Amino acid sequence: MGEAVLIDVSFKKLDETVLPEHFTKAMQNKNLILKKGDIAIIRCWAGARDERSFRDCRGLSGQSASWLIERGIKCVGIDLSSIDDKADWARPAHMNFLDHKIPVIENLINLDQIQKVRFDFIALPLRIQGGTASPVRAVAIID
Repeated sequence: MGEAVLIDVSFKKLDETVLPEHFTKAMQNKNLILKKGDIAIIRCWAGARDERSFRDCRGLSGQSASWLIERGIKCVGIDLSSIDDKADWARPAHMNFLDHKIPVIENLINLDQIQKVRFDFIALPLRIQGGTASPVRAVAIID
């Protein structure tokens, strides 16, 4: 849990991998500053989740993961089913974040309802003995 920022890169083309340039543009559009210790919440998809093309939306490149890590984020969330570019089976974003002990939260919904660029975020996982992943109750506090 902690302070989060919404980085909306949903303007990118569906078949385009999220690159650091997309983050830079999204942050300039909202006059957003990413601080060390922030939780980065990434919106890649602007449509409805039941649209067939949702599955085709590509996630982060390994360079994008490195860009976020260099800025000192403590957690990352995304609205896609995988944080990685589906075309890269090496899963460089996953591997990079996990190598740096940065938790990854996937399948976030209703990011279009967050109208603030900075808000409090809480993700409550289940306590699963020996588990490496868990569903979470994700809450954005945008009062």
